[in-house]
Amino acid sequence: LDRRWIGVAAQTVRACSSLFLLFISYTQGPVWAVYVCLFVNGAMRAFHAPARTALMTQIMPMVRFANAVRWNPSGFQLASGCGPALGGVVIAGFGCAWPVYALDHLTSLVNALCLASLRKPKGQFSREPLSKETLLAGLRFVWSTKVILGAVTLDLFAVLFGGLFVLIALFGRF
Repeated sequence: LDRRWIGVAAQTVRACSSLFLLFISYTQGPVWAVYVCLFVNGAMRAFHAPARTALMTQIMPMVRFANAVRWNPSGFQLASGCGPALGGVVIAGFGCAWPVYALDHLTSLVNALCLASLRKPKGQFSREPLSKETLLAGLRFVWSTKVILGAVTLDLFAVLFGGLFVLIALFGRF
């Protein structure tokens, strides 16, 4: 499966989720709907992150790959800190939260368009056919390698609960 289209699909669903959050915020909709959107956002991040990482290995020249890997977490951490701060500035400027979701919607769409515009990566990668046995072998490997199991579990909780930063915009007015 082409990783670009996994990223495009995930970012498009995230854009729709942001649009729903915008509507919920604008109409002061029910809180349970916010949690549904947060769950969808977290699930899409869970699909997008591995696809983005795999795609990076295919589009980045090997001579620059190590440098890109070093800069990638720094960019993520910078965005994780500056994004909520920018959201607070937007809420303070507009006096309401829905413009933050509009901005998130637009940036998710731009991200999806950028991913869609990438050329198909060159080169063929050997791959075993997907079967029940290969899936179970992968699960057994992760279960038996405790370091990987811990990292995957930590990432799972970070992705599912990391979307709670979106709630900052809801409670920013209070």
